[in-house]
Amino acid sequence: MEIAGIKEGEVSSFDAKELEKEFNPQEYDRMMKKAFGEEYYEAEDADLAFGSDMDEDGGEIEKLDFDKEDELLGLPKGWDSVGSGDGFLAAREKVLKLKKENVVSEEGKQEKKRKLALLERAKKEMMDEYYKLDYEDTIGDLKTRFKYAKIKRNRYGLSTAEILVMDEKELNQYVSLKKLAPYTEKEWKVPNNKRNEIKQKVKEIFKQGKLGNKKNRKKQKISDAKDLNLSMDAADNHQRGNPSRSARRRRNQAARKLPASRLMAYGMMPVKSKKKGKH
Repeated sequence: MEIAGIKEGEVSSFDAKELEKEFNPQEYDRMMKKAFGEEYYEAEDADLAFGSDMDEDGGEIEKLDFDKEDELLGLPKGWDSVGSGDGFLAAREKVLKLKKENVVSEEGKQEKKRKLALLERAKKEMMDEYYKLDYEDTIGDLKTRFKYAKIKRNRYGLSTAEILVMDEKELNQYVSLKKLAPYTEKEWKVPNNKRNEIKQKVKEIFKQGKLGNKKNRKKQKISDAKDLNLSMDAADNHQRGNPSRSARRRRNQAARKLPASRLMAYGMMPVKSKKKGKH
């Protein structure tokens, strides 16, 4: 009865017979008001002596010292705390900590990407500024940069086939590199006589069919030069007096080797070989 809050000598407000009857809401409310009225809340609670520091004999109970007990058992301090335990609270704390670290790491990655983008943009701006400051020469206090002149394509009156037939030496003689300097204000033009000369030379090459490789062309030039020297020697001997038999033979052989156009250019007429008629 003391556990129910009823002191000694008091009578319970509930009747056992009434509790066994069928439940009636109105009757239940009446019983509750009677049992838990103003007198119930104004009355003092019964002293159960539960949770007090006194034992059954009235002596004082000694309080436990858990830290001293852990020390006697050899347990480290704080072994049963939430942070170092393996219970639900410890697991929850670890999960929250991991989530927090993940959030921080994601923010760190985004921040790192943003910083790298800013660094690349700053680097590009610095390089652009550096190239603007770079210069080759100064005119007084003015810094200048060299600018290449824009020129139009020019074949100087030659066709593609004519350019391919001629070698580098002939092309350099036709148009030298000095004439192609980018700083010239006016465009240089090939003289007409020079253009006609090179075109005539190309026509002769095509006519004779001497479109071989460079070695064959070089050999042909050497051979033509030798033949020209022999022809000139023969002409000199003819002018000086009666040529010898060997000189006449060399002259005739050289005349046979040279083409008609070449002999006409040298002012010499081709020598026709005498053929014996058939009887």
